[in-house]
Amino acid sequence: MKIKMTTATKLTLLIVFLLYTSTLSIAQEIFFSKTYNDNGEPIDPILSKKIKRNQSVSILFRWLPGKEHYNEIILYVDLVNKNSSKNLFNKIIKLPKNKNWIAYNYKFVQDGAFSIYFTDREKNKIASAQLIVSPEQTVVPPNETTPDKYQNVEVLFCERVVENKPVLIKRNVSLSNEGGLIYFFITNNQPLDTDKILVNLWRKGKYSIDYDEFLEARKYQISRDWNDTYFRYKFIKPGDYKIYIYDEKEILLKTAYIIVDD
Repeated sequence: MKIKMTTATKLTLLIVFLLYTSTLSIAQEIFFSKTYNDNGEPIDPILSKKIKRNQSVSILFRWLPGKEHYNEIILYVDLVNKNSSKNLFNKIIKLPKNKNWIAYNYKFVQDGAFSIYFTDREKNKIASAQLIVSPEQTVVPPNETTPDKYQNVEVLFCERVVENKPVLIKRNVSLSNEGGLIYFFITNNQPLDTDKILVNLWRKGKYSIDYDEFLEARKYQISRDWNDTYFRYKFIKPGDYKIYIYDEKEILLKTAYIIVDD
């Protein structure tokens, strides 16, 4: 039995199809930011899509729940010239089952126009975005300077805190013997004058001399009149770490270093 479709029915189906394909086209997006939080949301998004040379960028790829059809995808970074492009980097990334986003940190060491995109294993492009990299500035970035009130801030790593005093100061922590657990103790000779402490953790890459692998960002609520504060943290990967400590306005308080052993 044949079903006769009226013009109105055909028009309705066409609209539904267009809406469906439109949804698919926006289901997957690439974001650039300085870092990101535990939910894959960009922190300090780079909305202009313009950065300076030697800047590390978090490449965030997000898709709508239920829209992913791949076990793994491939990230490409291409340098684009007027009539051609050159691939500078590519990496296979396995998609997590319990999240609808992934992130990868990449340091751009060349000037130029870049195309950043993801494909499936058959090289079908899934999502793409462009980024412009210009020569780095000679001035010190604002978030790398420390105001006078933070000149005496210290960050200590310790085994525990007793009566607001750090006990057993450490420069290393062991994953096997200590479970990667350690306390960050932040102290100043005057009130920290912030409601929040922001912590960004970076790890030195396996074949790198720079701390170019971003691990995560944490946020801690404190009182403005506190001179000291502390929190417990668990490392899960061995390596050399650099930790940036910021106030609520993302002004740098201090950088600290620690080695995590197996």
